[in-house]
Amino acid sequence: MVNQQHEPSEYEERVLEVLKEGRDDDRPWGYTTPSRVAERFDIPRQRINEAIGRLEAAGWIEQVEENGTLVRGLYSFVDDPREH
Repeated sequence: MVNQQHEPSEYEERVLEVLKEGRDDDRPWGYTTPSRVAERFDIPRQRINEAIGRLEAAGWIEQVEENGTLVRGLYSFVDDPREH
């Protein structure tokens, strides 16, 4: 369930920005890794991992699962309730 009261931090916003890239251009979108976000914005990966953990706890993103197994380091966009 998505926590509609969650207010993303600056680093969480960067994660969301990368996850949403391409959706308005009809390109594949909605997936990212901590490394991709860290490299794109030159932010320490530890900060990105923390941001991802908070977004995941809020239900805005989730770790990708394949054949019943979580894919390490791959996350997908679920929802941004601010867009409703």
